[in-house]
Amino acid sequence: MLDNTGSLVKMQDNISLLFTGWNTAANGSGTDYAAASTFSMGSANVTLYAQWSALRATGPAGGLIFYDAGSVQSWGRYLEAAPSDQSTGQVWIEGGSTQTTLNGNTFTAIGTGQANSDYIIAQTGHTGSAAKVCLDYVDGIYDDWFLPSYDELKQMYWILKHEGVGGFANKAYWSSSEDDERRAFGVDFANGNSGSIDKSEGTGYIPFQVRAVRAF
Repeated sequence: MLDNTGSLVKMQDNISLLFTGWNTAANGSGTDYAAASTFSMGSANVTLYAQWSALRATGPAGGLIFYDAGSVQSWGRYLEAAPSDQSTGQVWIEGGSTQTTLNGNTFTAIGTGQANSDYIIAQTGHTGSAAKVCLDYVDGIYDDWFLPSYDELKQMYWILKHEGVGGFANKAYWSSSEDDERRAFGVDFANGNSGSIDKSEGTGYIPFQVRAVRAF
């Protein structure tokens, strides 16, 4: 079966979607066939439909899209990772007692990273954090970046890093989701392992990375 040999383009929300293969149903609910695979057919005509995806396509800010909700949500529809890391060694939060204070307003779900980041920098005594690194980031005309939530970060690992794209390091990355007073969640992009990490980690002998994301 052919790949997209004619360089066909399908646009959706100003995104040039990626060709992902063929399916026996127009809506993708039938049998999938990858490009270059063999399809055996009988004497009857068979129609195969090209399938397209926003995942791993280039977003408006030049990064890669790693989540598509399928429809517009309160926070947007797509999540795009920044083209490169914003820090190679950052503690989750700075500022003395704030490292051992439970913010209480951070959540793990997809769609909560922006609010998490805003709550983190609004914390009394805040002087710097992984969230602030992302909120301060500007890439061209785009200044709406934030530190991803735990579920957003895990999605970023599986859709991008696990597939060998995005230029991620084989190191741990912070999320904007707290676990308790002293710990926040992160994901090791070397192997996909995830869990909570002491908020004061990120400098010295174990550098923790920061990669901003944006919703649109």
